[in-house]
Amino acid sequence: MKIGLAQIDPKVGDIKGNTRKILDYIDKAKKAEVDVLLFPEQAITGYPVLDLLFVSGLVDQNLQALDIIKDKAADMTIIIGFIDKHERSQGKYYNAAAILENKRVVKVMHKQLLPTYDVFDESRYFCPGEPNEPITIQGMQAGVIICEDLWDKDYARKVVAPLAARGARIILSINASPYYKGKIELRENVAREKARESGVPIVYVNMVGGQDEITFDGSSFAMNRDGTVAFRAPPFQEGLFVVDVPAGGNLPAQQVAPLLPQPEELFKALALNLKDYFQKSGVFKKIVVGLSGGIDSSFTTVVAARAVGPDKVTCLYLPTRFNSDQSYEGAKTLCKNLGVEFAVFPIEQIFAQFEADFAKAIPNNTFDIADENVQARIRGIVLMYYSNKFNYLLVSTGNKSEIAVGFCTLYGDTCGGKNVPGDLFKTELYTICKEYINKDAEIIPAHVLERPPSPELRKDQKTSDSIPEYPVLDKIIEPMVEGQKSIDDLITMGFDAALVNRVARLVKNAEFKRAQLVQTIKVSPKAFGIGRRMPITNGFDYSTTMHGWSKK
Repeated sequence: MKIGLAQIDPKVGDIKGNTRKILDYIDKAKKAEVDVLLFPEQAITGYPVLDLLFVSGLVDQNLQALDIIKDKAADMTIIIGFIDKHERSQGKYYNAAAILENKRVVKVMHKQLLPTYDVFDESRYFCPGEPNEPITIQGMQAGVIICEDLWDKDYARKVVAPLAARGARIILSINASPYYKGKIELRENVAREKARESGVPIVYVNMVGGQDEITFDGSSFAMNRDGTVAFRAPPFQEGLFVVDVPAGGNLPAQQVAPLLPQPEELFKALALNLKDYFQKSGVFKKIVVGLSGGIDSSFTTVVAARAVGPDKVTCLYLPTRFNSDQSYEGAKTLCKNLGVEFAVFPIEQIFAQFEADFAKAIPNNTFDIADENVQARIRGIVLMYYSNKFNYLLVSTGNKSEIAVGFCTLYGDTCGGKNVPGDLFKTELYTICKEYINKDAEIIPAHVLERPPSPELRKDQKTSDSIPEYPVLDKIIEPMVEGQKSIDDLITMGFDAALVNRVARLVKNAEFKRAQLVQTIKVSPKAFGIGRRMPITNGFDYSTTMHGWSKK
């Protein structure tokens, strides 16, 4: 039996466009003489549809599309994700898989386990399905499951083992499983445990592409009952991939795309997400980046150039008296290396006028953080002017370390329609730049990566004047934010108590800033965004005990 894995990149809500793509892949599968063709979870609507589900017409259109697609199921079995209406309750829905054969819908399976954590909120939208029975597909008893059904270890209801116990000789899993670092290996480990536990092979198709702040990596695979990977599709690219499944179910070794080094994997995830955001939005002509000559904006520029092409990227260098010649040369050289447009727009005169006006309005006015931030805000105004004037997507450049502690300027360097490195720690940026971007050639000038980081908002300024050094800061933020550890936990782990308390205070006090920041791209288990919902007014002291409590 030849199983086709349609690793596709649908657009949420574009039922017509998605249907055209699905029909195109069916034609490709016919030419490849595929017996069974698997499409991802919610392939017809895209995933996640969120509250678009409740807009009149979406579900009806997706059912009409399913009716069109089933007429193509003449020479093969097609399994495709869609949204099904609840048979008894109006306004309630199922996350579903349709099995199509002989131009008919022969069976509909409903997703049983609904994830409601991190970026997932499926219990808001769907009803859980009832246990499914195996179904005969091309002469083989198969269990059909949808994404979270595979991850049943932490649920009372089990899905995979009961299907095998009831006669399934293979598990066919359709998925929209988002990416974060380590997720590809984690996903395969979960499948490996289930394959060994149930004693049946697993064939797994995953969605690919960017959808707002999440990215689907694809990385579809086929796994033998002993947990060995017989096939793995390349990540971050669309394609039809064909897996041979013998009647006995023991999969021979086939194409196994290698796992990428993490720096390359992270870079490609960001580039794919930005490309899809730019293209699927359909409203922007180019991308504009405020390029300072530092690592954050340099990294962002490289990602943008790889995502949409250098001809669709413009970089603006916006200096004041505090910007060094080295910063200018770094920015100019980077743009030359990439082949992107480079323009200089000095803001010194605008800033000087601000200073003069404020000196008149505020007696004995001294230079402080407000004067630093107004420079960032002037840059934000200029960049947004370019965005507005030329219909460019302004991409912001703040990293996770600085966003965590609020080392950024609201309505300044945080302006934009998309953020690229906001889920990467500063130390991770250096690693990706050195080990991937500059691996074969010096794309980002070496001095950009070697000199001490500085926002250059005052004379001789270094970032370490305001926040801890990044190697120290990142080691605290990672367990604090991604591991959700308390102050006491971190002190027990060996971190300095005063430093931990300082960082915790900065993270807490910056919550109001993060609530206003532009959407970033999730590449970690816990990103700032829809998967982390924190109250802005918050009196919790981030300790595990009530230290110093009294009635007073």
